[in-house]
Amino acid sequence: MQNNTHENNDHDTNLASRFELLHQEANKNSVFQSFGDSVKETLSQNPKKLVCFYFYDEVGSQLFEEICQLDEYYLTRSEAEILQKRSSEIAELMDKDTVVVELGSGSSVKTRKLISSFIQKNGKLEYVPIDISSSILIESSKSLLNDFPQLKITAVAAEYRTGLSQIKTRYEKVSRIILWLGSSIGNFEKMSSITFLKEIRSTLNKSDAFLLGTDLFKSEEILVPAYNDAKVRTELCKQRESI
Repeated sequence: MQNNTHENNDHDTNLASRFELLHQEANKNSVFQSFGDSVKETLSQNPKKLVCFYFYDEVGSQLFEEICQLDEYYLTRSEAEILQKRSSEIAELMDKDTVVVELGSGSSVKTRKLISSFIQKNGKLEYVPIDISSSILIESSKSLLNDFPQLKITAVAAEYRTGLSQIKTRYEKVSRIILWLGSSIGNFEKMSSITFLKEIRSTLNKSDAFLLGTDLFKSEEILVPAYNDAKVRTELCKQRESI
C-alpha cells in the first residue's frame, strides 16, 4: 500500500511539472459590471444577441462536449476524420519544436491525433490550449498529460483576444501553429470575423501557421438537427426547472 502511495505521488508530481495554468486576474465587481454592460448593449441591438463566450462556463462547456458526441452534430466527426488523415502531413510542414496553440480548445479530443503526430516527429511538444473555462482546461489537460508523457501543457483561461496577447509575448521567438477549429468563426458576424482574423494574422511570424476549421454550405435538413437537437433541448429544460 505504501509503495502504491509513493507511485501515485510521483505520478502527480510529474503531471504538475508539465502543466501550467495562466488566467486573467480581474476584480470581481468589474467582471460583473462588464458582463452587465455587455448584456445590456447586445440585447438592445436588432436583432438581439448575446456574446457567445458567456455560454461556456463549467456547465455550458460540459453541455457543448455532450453536443459534440451526438449523431446530429456532424462537425466534430468531420474534423476528426480530416485530422486523422492529415496530422502527420501538418506536423512535417512545421519547424522542429513548434508550439501548438488552440483557440477554444474544449476537451481537445480532435487535437489528440495532431499532438501525437508532433510528438512522433519531434519527440516532445508544448501544447497551449486557450479556453474561457478553466475547469475544462484542467480536466482535458490532465487526460492529455496522462496519455502523452512527452507533452507539456501551458493552458490559458481567457477569451480569444486576451489569450492571443499572452501567447504573442510568451512565444515570440518560437514557431507556432494556431488552431481554430469547430467552425467557431460562424459565431462571428462577417465584419467581426474579418477583424479577428486580422488580429490573428498580426500575432504570426514568418515561421508560424494558422489552421482554420470551417463548415461548408449545408442544407436546412442537416443544420437544424445539428444545432437544435431534442436531447439538448430536454436537458436545458431540466436545468431551468432545477433553478
